[in-house]
Amino acid sequence: MASGEILYKCFKCGALIPYGRLKVSPDLKCPECGCKILTKIRPSVVKKIKAI
Repeated sequence: MASGEILYKCFKCGALIPYGRLKVSPDLKCPECGCKILTKIRPSVVKKIKAI
């Protein structure tokens, strides 16, 4: 998988699904189990912004 690729995780079966695979189908659901509850995986990089 590419480093900048957006991943989603199925709430029911825990499968990791890339966004490219989700946008092909007309309805957003897990291709493995059919669950419609998906969570977006946050990147491990922490962004620090200096306050003024």
